[in-house]
Amino acid sequence: MSGTFNSYSLILLVLHFLQCATMPPVLPNLQMLHPEIFNGHCGLDNLELFRNLPPLPACELNRNTVGELLIAFFDYYAKFDFVNKAISINRGCVFNRSDLTTSSRRFKVFIEEPFDHENTARCVTRVESAKYIKQVFIAARNAFLGANAGAPLLRLIDVH
Repeated sequence: MSGTFNSYSLILLVLHFLQCATMPPVLPNLQMLHPEIFNGHCGLDNLELFRNLPPLPACELNRNTVGELLIAFFDYYAKFDFVNKAISINRGCVFNRSDLTTSSRRFKVFIEEPFDHENTARCVTRVESAKYIKQVFIAARNAFLGANAGAPLLRLIDVH
């Protein structure tokens, strides 16, 4: 099916999930912790790839297994309201699509690029494509959980 996610959008979905949809978060939001470094204004020629960063603040470790996180990832997006909500890695949040410019609302899914704030899911312009994406997340979750989809297992791993 055409009009679905590219690999970059999928990576941003994973980052958003690991930063915002798990308790405690698996990944910190470096743009929020170090805005002076991760501001998107540094040209690629000047980018320090192996820069030492200050230590991360102490935080609780997420103890979920990779398998639990994978199921929770599929469940999170199976339930995600792509019609009314958008994803921001930069701000580390979900926000209302009504906050977008009118021209951006024509996209059926909005995943904000962390540096230029454009939509990385610009290919998803048809309702059918958005429905297909949602069905794939539901099918992936159900493949793991079978008849137990949405059952107590998801509460055990603290899915939000």
